[in-house]
Amino acid sequence: MFKSQSDADELRRQAIRKVGSSLENHIKQANAQIKATKKQGRLDRFFGVCILANVANEPLTHEAASWLFSSLLEARNADGSKRFQGIDCVWYLPEIPSHRVRINESLDAFLSVLVPRDERTAYDPLLRSLDDLSRAWARFNGRPYLEGRR
Repeated sequence: MFKSQSDADELRRQAIRKVGSSLENHIKQANAQIKATKKQGRLDRFFGVCILANVANEPLTHEAASWLFSSLLEARNADGSKRFQGIDCVWYLPEIPSHRVRINESLDAFLSVLVPRDERTAYDPLLRSLDDLSRAWARFNGRPYLEGRR
């Protein structure tokens, strides 16, 4: 979208900042909902997952989303506490045709991005479950599942 503009990088940064502000509001709402659900159901030991499907936001590539979600999950309040304590992981599903990734000459794919709060081993069961869901999501959509880690 911005490639033909002479100031493409600055336009891209502005778009990501605007998207980031909107996403922060979504994360804030999801965090409140997850915390309330955990409290009401006495589910303190369970993980909180925020699932975001992108069906219309062109500037939010998987790279930008990974960076934004990671930054939001690391955010701290003035007292040092985690800003979004209810969310342990964000599962980002880009569903925009322009966000397809070319795998080879005959195969395109959408990336399913898991962004855990950090790299704790306590998250291993959560990430395995989300990986299983990613496989099922790919199957449901008639897409191949390609495993990869950053």
